[in-house]
Amino acid sequence: APKKHRKSHYKGALVEGSNSLKLVITKKKRKKKGEDVIKPEATPSDGLWDSKIPTHILRRIFEFVVHMEGAVPFLFRMAKVCPLWQAVVETERCLWDHVDLSWTTIQRSEPRLVRLCQDRLNHTKDLNLSGWGNSLTCRGIQAIATHCPKLSAINLSHCTKVFSDSIQILVEKCPNLKSIDLSAVSRTPSMTSPVCLSSMKTLVSKCGDQLTHLMMAENKVSGMNSILTLIAENCPNLINLDLSNVMSTTGLLFPIEKFQKGCPKLRVLLLANSYVAMAPASVVDQVQSPGFPDLEELSIAVKGMSMRTIGDNDLERLLKTSHKLRLLDARGCPNISVSGLVCIPAWDIQHLYLSNCAAARTSDVELVLRKWAHSLHVLDLSWAVNEDATNQAIMALATAENGTPIEVVELCGSAISFETIKVLLSNCPTLKKLNLQSCRSLPRGMKRVYEGEELQRFREEVKEGRFGDDSSFQ
Repeated sequence: APKKHRKSHYKGALVEGSNSLKLVITKKKRKKKGEDVIKPEATPSDGLWDSKIPTHILRRIFEFVVHMEGAVPFLFRMAKVCPLWQAVVETERCLWDHVDLSWTTIQRSEPRLVRLCQDRLNHTKDLNLSGWGNSLTCRGIQAIATHCPKLSAINLSHCTKVFSDSIQILVEKCPNLKSIDLSAVSRTPSMTSPVCLSSMKTLVSKCGDQLTHLMMAENKVSGMNSILTLIAENCPNLINLDLSNVMSTTGLLFPIEKFQKGCPKLRVLLLANSYVAMAPASVVDQVQSPGFPDLEELSIAVKGMSMRTIGDNDLERLLKTSHKLRLLDARGCPNISVSGLVCIPAWDIQHLYLSNCAAARTSDVELVLRKWAHSLHVLDLSWAVNEDATNQAIMALATAENGTPIEVVELCGSAISFETIKVLLSNCPTLKKLNLQSCRSLPRGMKRVYEGEELQRFREEVKEGRFGDDSSFQ
């Protein structure tokens, strides 16, 4: 018996008006999860569609949906509608520029990935295979390298069966590679790991000049200090470097001045929860270093006191010319003081995370909020247990002379008072989220996360006196 083809999960309708024709594409209800959406199956049939909608209009519609939902499985389903739609899907290369196969609903099958590369991904520039785990091996990488010569970005995070030989294949056959995500690919230090020293030598020697994004988070690596030196000396166009949660057999010594000289375009530097210290440098090298003038995001957060942490002097070395800084994550840092924060040259920080940071517990933390109140969108002062300091800091934010655009305030476990919360709600109309969980000084029933409509109701209740001075506490 002939094989039955699955029906499309999209349905369309042409709606004719007096002077116009409108195409409406909607999703059908799916009967079960886990459907394999990589393989195109049905043969399109002639119909009304190919006689009513011009090709260039179809392309624009498909581009819009691909931008919103991704190329897969949408394009395969559209190809089943009629020959014209199939032709648009197959010939319009721009529709396949970015392909995301990381969705959990996709049945991850390497043989089908190989066929997909052969049939559809010849012009793909950005491919996401995050989370394929054991399903992606050297065979799949070989197919990608062979059939996707225009590839400029690939995400291999959490692909644990990818090894150093796969990286060599990629960089040799994909000369345009600019971005590679190798997060969580190595559970133990290994000479065959894709993030081992020899593998990284191959990567930076072939792609170093053009490499802009390098993600190595959540890996266990040996020889990490040598890898850092390689990156600093061979990647002049690097924009994003993620070394979060990296475990090294020797610890990380981050050569600040080498990176500032070798990677002057760096915008994002993520060092959170890595056993990292700043490499020593002479006074002359520190003075002559150009800094990171384009740096916009810096994360130096730590989980525990046992980890190496960055202090005020390190922060000054990192940020001495970073006037464009927009995000600073210093959660858990025991050696960052208010003085170190206030001395940062950036005046327009938008995201500031100081949960469990030593600076958040000192009496003069309000100075930090006064400096950046005019630009802050997100503030995290969770577990700030100094009652007077916390209240003064939030009051400084809420009563800023020119107002504040604050949208998110995290105060979980802090010593914030109800009176300060009232001022915050009254003076900050842009506030969209407020976290008051575990705040011991607040009335019973108030210790929650407020967001959206719930936050609006909370504003009204506070304004109406719903939580009065006689409310019981716990």
